[in-house]
Amino acid sequence: MLQGNWVFDDREDLRPLNYWLPIRKTLPNPVLSGDLGNDLVRNLGFIVLCVRAGRVVLKLRTEVVSSVALSAAIYWLADERPERVMLVCSSNNRPAELIRGSGSAITRLVKLTKAGALNARCTSHPVDTSQLRANSHMQTLIDAWQATSSSRLGLKTLTNYANDQMDGRYGITSVADGEHAFFEIGRTLAIPAEWRVNAIGRPLRRQPDVDYWNWVIGQQKQAIERQAPLVTRIRAKIFWPASGWTHTDYTRIILPLKSATDQQLCFVATSINA
Repeated sequence: MLQGNWVFDDREDLRPLNYWLPIRKTLPNPVLSGDLGNDLVRNLGFIVLCVRAGRVVLKLRTEVVSSVALSAAIYWLADERPERVMLVCSSNNRPAELIRGSGSAITRLVKLTKAGALNARCTSHPVDTSQLRANSHMQTLIDAWQATSSSRLGLKTLTNYANDQMDGRYGITSVADGEHAFFEIGRTLAIPAEWRVNAIGRPLRRQPDVDYWNWVIGQQKQAIERQAPLVTRIRAKIFWPASGWTHTDYTRIILPLKSATDQQLCFVATSINA
């Protein structure tokens, strides 16, 4: 069995804790604790594994833990079969739990994280774009996208409309080498101020609440593959480390387009549901 401090990340990799030192520098100061492992657990949903002389400790935050990191940790427990596992949850003042046997530890992990699973806190329903009202925000954006979808002018038209008519509830992501990252963020898009500072250029999968943002990436990929607007009505609970859970009920549109330099972009705008 390996020894030392390790991290299960959102790609099912197990890496030494110190590998993540450069990533920590991009996290906003208000949510840093001074402990690298704790910061990765609280802000990115990773799981920290500490092994010393056969003693196994798993540290996680149940509200925001990545399902990918959780899966990797469960596979590791099943393969290594430690006799005792201490589970440390960095939230809700929950006391550490010492559990005998890897099977019992796996069962407890699943139970602790079930409430935070994405399908338990996020519902979405596709909207038939042919049924949109002619003068609605979503239809107006689609009309503008269809008219100028492959030029810088098209992007400017979309952002101007979102700023003037939708109170700046939009974001633009760029796609390069498989990574989706914020390119521009509207003034009222629902991202807490402390995360906006370092959000531009940060991959979406490095935002808090990894499962939610991976779902967003999947939606954007769908729009890009179809090269068509994707409109969805969404009700979700999203977790931000500095401000806790936020409840949102909104309709979102994703418009795939290219920049003047042929860079793949996604224009995303939201309308709050009444």
